[in-house]
Amino acid sequence: VTESRVLQNTRHPFLTALKYAFQTNDRLCFVMEYANGGELFFHLSRERVFTEERARFYGAEIVSALEYLHSRDVVYRDIKLENLMLDKDGHIKITDFGLCKEGVSDGATMKTFCGTPEYLAPEVLEDNDYGRAVDWWGLG
Repeated sequence: VTESRVLQNTRHPFLTALKYAFQTNDRLCFVMEYANGGELFFHLSRERVFTEERARFYGAEIVSALEYLHSRDVVYRDIKLENLMLDKDGHIKITDFGLCKEGVSDGATMKTFCGTPEYLAPEVLEDNDYGRAVDWWGLG
């Protein structure tokens, strides 16, 4: 499973860490780092707008995490507020690596139609080949 491999092979302060994994007869279960700050979606819904300073802070942490994944030839493909958690100190933790694609070097492309419709890059919506740039589109 791609999600399991990505979780096992990545270590970054803004990616949710895998603590343990176990398997039952019909399920693969992950025990993840606890991010008790909740979803960024919740915070933005409640506050309606973030200050520019706060948006820049979160954006920088997300960029750092995406650059790390790309340096490991992993494309995330599902950046959205619901997949961005906050830890106890208010730092970003990207979670849900189920749509990641491994082995995507710089300049390589993919064709799979996946992601959350509201956040899809135009090339994905138009069923064209796409590369790492889809992560930057999702970020905004």
